[in-house]
Amino acid sequence: MSRHAAPTARLRRVAVTAALVAGAVTLPTGVAQAYWRTTGTGSAAASAGNLSPLTGVAATADVAGPLAPGSTGTLVVAVRNPNSMPITVTAVTAGAGPIGVSGALGTCTNPAVTVVPRTGLSTVVAPGASVSIPLPGAVTMGQADNGCQGANFSVPVTVTGRIS
Repeated sequence: MSRHAAPTARLRRVAVTAALVAGAVTLPTGVAQAYWRTTGTGSAAASAGNLSPLTGVAATADVAGPLAPGSTGTLVVAVRNPNSMPITVTAVTAGAGPIGVSGALGTCTNPAVTVVPRTGLSTVVAPGASVSIPLPGAVTMGQADNGCQGANFSVPVTVTGRIS
């Protein structure tokens, strides 16, 4: 090997090493960003309001139109919303208590009136408002006393609702 070959090889190694070092120094280019994060603790308070029960004439419903043994009729349910938020009536079912009878031609101890449950309703009642909900086919009459002819019936019902 000549004397000139060794310095050239050494120069190449130095040049390659210098390029690698220079590349390592210049590779991470870009924009530096800084931001601050902070955390804290504290407390909060909330309270739930009270939902009043559906009141007023919602406890009973009236049968609209004449009813005869073996027939169905329309039940008209009156609902009053005493709450400060709207509610949606979702169901009407038979309530507890006796059926009210008035105006009968005779003694009506067995009116044989029953409520057919209604679910899947979606009647919205505004705060402080009252609505009448007609439910066709929601009341039936079985074999009633003869004295029940001409009677008006008030039927206890249970009204189920949810906050709208």
